[in-house]
Amino acid sequence: MEREIITIDENGRLFVPAHSVSIWMSEAELIDLFNIVCPTLRAAIKAVYKSGILKEFEVERCVQISKGCSVIHYNLQMIIALAFRIGSFGALKIREYVCHNFGVRDNQPVVNILITRGCEAEKCDFC
Repeated sequence: MEREIITIDENGRLFVPAHSVSIWMSEAELIDLFNIVCPTLRAAIKAVYKSGILKEFEVERCVQISKGCSVIHYNLQMIIALAFRIGSFGALKIREYVCHNFGVRDNQPVVNILITRGCEAEKCDFC
């Protein structure tokens, strides 16, 4: 399985593979990315599953390394969900990256979208 990972260098710069849909990261790589300990990561993963936002079969892949040894990899959806549950510098960098790429500046959307549906009243000030 070919995969790519997200990294942060020693200067705090985030490196996200461009135009890649094959971002899968192991538990050890996530611990390094978020700079947290294993129990914190596992608790956050468990909380994401418990909330029902993501399902294990959608975001996990079990890769067999050798006979009797396997590693679980998590996809980009889980990485982003974890970034919004964990309070570390690495998580902050990912949140900033996601918000920046979706047009959010200073916690305010750059583009306001107004969705309206017609109402049945004959004289409505909004329709």
